[in-house]
Amino acid sequence: MLSADEFPGGAGTPGVAAFTAEPLAGVLRVSPAAAQSLLADTVDLVHRLPRLWDQVQALEVAVWKARRIATATRSLSLEAARWVDRQMIGAAGSIGAAALDRLIALAVARVDPAGQKEKEAAERAKWDVDLTHPRGWAGTSQLTAVGDTVALGEVMDRISADADALAGAGDADTVGARRVKALLSLAREGVDQLAFGFAAADAAASKTGRGRPRQALKLYVHASLADLATLAAGSGSDDTAVAEVERLGPITSDLLKQWSGVTRVTVTPVLDLADAPWSPRHDPPPRMREHVVLRHRGCVFPFCGRDARSGDLDHVIPWDPDAPSGPAKPGTTPDNLAPLCRRHHRAKTDGRWRYVVLTDPAADPPGDPNNRPGHPPDHLWTGPHGETFLVTGGPTVTLGDP
Repeated sequence: MLSADEFPGGAGTPGVAAFTAEPLAGVLRVSPAAAQSLLADTVDLVHRLPRLWDQVQALEVAVWKARRIATATRSLSLEAARWVDRQMIGAAGSIGAAALDRLIALAVARVDPAGQKEKEAAERAKWDVDLTHPRGWAGTSQLTAVGDTVALGEVMDRISADADALAGAGDADTVGARRVKALLSLAREGVDQLAFGFAAADAAASKTGRGRPRQALKLYVHASLADLATLAAGSGSDDTAVAEVERLGPITSDLLKQWSGVTRVTVTPVLDLADAPWSPRHDPPPRMREHVVLRHRGCVFPFCGRDARSGDLDHVIPWDPDAPSGPAKPGTTPDNLAPLCRRHHRAKTDGRWRYVVLTDPAADPPGDPNNRPGHPPDHLWTGPHGETFLVTGGPTVTLGDP
């Protein structure tokens, strides 16, 4: 009697003959579970994520990335999986594992906001504080805390600020040891705070007129106008929108409203990424830097994509202090600035790598799918041996070898 077909893939995928994974596992020399996972990812890619499958066959997206996306979207409906598939066009090819996971999580959350709310509630159930004593104990133990991102961020800011104050008061311990002291003081606040030197720190602060700094955790939230409208509707709204917390992942409007109600929030003006501000200085002002970072989000060196906030802004056309002042002076507009991580800034300066900007965002043809205000320009790189790469808003494209 023949066994019924198995359905390793998600909704909308066909079945495969029972026990297909076992002979495949033998050929590949992997476990049957690994072979079954490979089957599931394959049928999902072919039947639920066809655009991604096309990119894999064209060698534009690595197999491991495609499988990661297939696994993460398996619980979605066929329609939702196809929506995620469309969002991944040109986006997954040249980013690393961490950025890919955030991209997948954001796409899945936006197509299934109810599922994101459930995930946030499930994560809350994991909150805990735990003290562990290692083997070979010598007076040192480990305290770990799992909890609300904003709350723990504020605690960490407080600890870091107090550790800096201890250093200003003459404490010669390492920064880690001073943070432990600050944490203990925070727990014992009002009891034996003087034991760790805060009286001296406050006395020193009173002479300079500067007290110990207090900071609010700063999160960069990217949301559409529709998301903001949902957020502004208040807690009575039945709609749940999903925004993105930069470098962290997706967040529902419900949790964002909750955070806004319990912590200090800084509202900054909305940046029009299609605008072209100009400054007479070599270094761009903070608002212009934010403009460039929001437009690109990552290092524009081939296959890099490191976080733009932690790197440098490179002048595509070198800034000339002797050039006549005015809007035409190079180096003073977002279109003449590109984010590069420190290593690749050095590669461009000292390593014989060169690049030019190819795309004028304002000149995109009406039918161009990338025709949207603020779309980042493309960068054509030439390596020290003549190799060429095109870095777009999506994947890096290898154009030619020397």
